[in-house]
Amino acid sequence: MQLTAPIHNSITKTNWDKIIVSVSGGKDSGILLAWALDNFPKEKLIACHAIIDIDWHETLPIVKAQCEFFDQYF
Repeated sequence: MQLTAPIHNSITKTNWDKIIVSVSGGKDSGILLAWALDNFPKEKLIACHAIIDIDWHETLPIVKAQCEFFDQYF
């Protein structure tokens, strides 16, 4: 995924200690996680999913599988 240069530079040229990526198990958050892994050091990333009472029962296993696929801490 390509962002415009000013946005890309302002996001990727940071010195943050950790970057939290919200994952839902859907396609959009999967792409976001892939983009983050392409643009930040892996050790700075944390995948985060908020478990809510309206999640489908399949959601958590899907989120865990996405994180395992990307070899990302969850």
